[in-house]
Parts: sequence; structure tokens; C-alpha cells
Amino acid sequence: MESRQRRAVERGRIIGMREAGHSISEIARDLGLTRQTVQRWLTRWEESGNLEDRPRSGKPKMTSAEDTAGIRAAVERNPFTNSVSVREQLGLESLDVSDRTIRRRLHESRIHHHVPATKGGIPLRQHFGNMWHATLLHILSAIPLVQQEATYSMRLCGMQHISTC
Repeated sequence: MESRQRRAVERGRIIGMREAGHSISEIARDLGLTRQTVQRWLTRWEESGNLEDRPRSGKPKMTSAEDTAGIRAAVERNPFTNSVSVREQLGLESLDVSDRTIRRRLHESRIHHHVPATKGGIPLRQHFGNMWHATLLHILSAIPLVQQEATYSMRLCGMQHISTC
């Protein structure tokens, strides 16, 4: 059941329970509503006999049902496309339709986009630290530690050893 229909049924129950003699507190407790909500709908019913939602302000949709069907078809043809290319394919730039609107229409159609996984890079500070460490190891590997014939060297795997000539 759609949420609009659920609200209408709930409001009808409020009126029905009140006409059956239930108190506002009982109605609120039984329906899981606040006393203020129950009172508001009872007052509106008594004043106007109407339980419909009042008109709300809001910007009308920029896309038609045909546009939404075209958006869905474009994504079904190429599931790896993005909202920018869909907008360009369908010529929706002239209607001033945003990329976010395209994604919203896909979401309403129960088509959800996924951000492709990327391999994260290391932070720049860590990169320069690694480079500095590698350079230092390269320099140190050529410096003799003892005046005799032994030298200090590093292997790529990080193991240290003293080799004698």
C-alpha cells in the first residue's frame, strides 16, 4: 500500500474510533500516534469534513514520463554509463536537467548506480617518505662501515648482512 493510502486509512481510523466513543489518548495509544496528531485530524474533520493532505509547495518535475523511460532505457542498454552521458545522449541539457535529477529518476525506477571500485593511492607524505627511505638505503649500501675489507649492504627484502671481500 502506498504511503498516501496508508495515511488516508489511518485518518479514517481516527475518525471511526472517535465516533465509536474512544478518547483521544486511547486513539493515540492504539494507533501509535501523538495526541496532537489525533487532535489535529479530529479538528480538521469537524471544521471541513476533509481528511486529504493540503496542497504543498514544491517545484514541478523537469522531466516527463517519456524522459524517465528514455533514461531507464539508456541505462539498461549500457549499465556502465554515467548520468552525464545519459543526459547528453537524450539531449536533456536543453531542458536544464541536472545530473542529480537523472540519478533521482533512476533511483525512483529502482535502478541504483554504483561507484566503481578504485585502488586507493598512498598519501603524498607517505610516498615521499618511502622515496627518501629507499634513497637513503641505496646510499648506505655503498658506504664501508669498517676500515677493513667488510662493507655494510642492504638487500631489497630489507635483510641486513655484513659481507667480507
